[in-house]
Amino acid sequence: MKEGSNDYKQDLTELEHHTTRIYELVVNMVQRSVYLKDHAVKEIADILEGKDSIILFNGML
Repeated sequence: MKEGSNDYKQDLTELEHHTTRIYELVVNMVQRSVYLKDHAVKEIADILEGKDSIILFNGML
């Protein structure tokens, strides 16, 4: 489209730059969200594992 519209070529290039940046921001946001969720799930799993160990140990007494 840019090649056929010389009058708008600069504007379309700038728009393309901004939409690419928005796309990159959204991708980073999703990746960060996945990382935070995975980290929280691992943290809870570690806590539950510790709790299970304590319960098992107390059951042996």
